[in-house]
Amino acid sequence: MLSTTLGYEGDVLYHGKSIHQLGDDYRKMIGYMPQQQSLIPNLTVESFLIYMSTMKGIKRNVISENVNTIMNALI
Repeated sequence: MLSTTLGYEGDVLYHGKSIHQLGDDYRKMIGYMPQQQSLIPNLTVESFLIYMSTMKGIKRNVISENVNTIMNALI
């Protein structure tokens, strides 16, 4: 689903449509959470937000703006 590896068989459907038919648009419709069950030592909230935003494919300037907004809201 992240296009990091190619599938060998089968298909992933989103509301009955193949994600291959939807192209990159399907990524805007779903979320992603890595299956890491342990905490990463010394990973800050800010770093986590940047990491997840990067995984989602958000542009760097948008990430910076949004992360700053979120961090200021937490203070």
